[in-house]
Amino acid sequence: MEDQNLYDKLRELQAEGNHKINILQESVDITLQMAYYRMATNIKKDLDSKRDYLLEINKLYDPEIETSDKKKLLCTIASIEKPEYFRALEQFKTLAPQELKDWTTLAIQESKMLLESSLLETKLLYISTGLGGKGSALRFFLVIIGKENKSFTESQIELLEKELEFQFNQNSGEIEEIKFDHQYAQVLCLLPLETNIGDIVKKIIKECNTYGNFIEENFLLTNVKKLELDEIAEFFAKDKSKNEPKIDKQDTSLNEGGE
Repeated sequence: MEDQNLYDKLRELQAEGNHKINILQESVDITLQMAYYRMATNIKKDLDSKRDYLLEINKLYDPEIETSDKKKLLCTIASIEKPEYFRALEQFKTLAPQELKDWTTLAIQESKMLLESSLLETKLLYISTGLGGKGSALRFFLVIIGKENKSFTESQIELLEKELEFQFNQNSGEIEEIKFDHQYAQVLCLLPLETNIGDIVKKIIKECNTYGNFIEENFLLTNVKKLELDEIAEFFAKDKSKNEPKIDKQDTSLNEGGE
């Protein structure tokens, strides 16, 4: 898959050691991220380098100003490579209304990238996904399914939980949440970028299946969002005829800073 190839490329870049990689920590909807980057790209084309856009900062706090206009101003401020512009964005975030919090988060990320790019000789790579991350780790939503659509027994749940914890601890990862719902084991987890999460999940399934062969080899793995039960069921229904373990819907956005 194209997204998986991008993920592999990012891991290769990190292994090379000549890039500094930062991961967007917050969970921000992918659709909103794409809308932000489209607007930001267009705004950069018409930036006036001699204009002091901070003189318009009060518009962000004015309830009479349309949200769409505030979004444009946030993108504009984020495009200026000056520390005072970055500080203005950080200050606004503490008071930003709910509809602008994620947009402001993305603006702060872009502004920080511009500033660091101008100060560091190392290339900067900023990674943003729908589920965000923690430190240098990406957050994933994993679903493992029991065979024959059977609910997991108490002993199977205990075994799977122990194996998940063991494998993630061995790979400097973290399990944030495990939820069992009928035949589905839903896991919210974190793993460093350099780790191949697909291989780890395969190990977990293989090890558990030595004690009763109760887990399907196919699994769902995404960093876009936590899926609802109907979305999970739809995925496995479509994938039922396939035999290979599958990583699906992995979506990683990449922004690169200059040297």
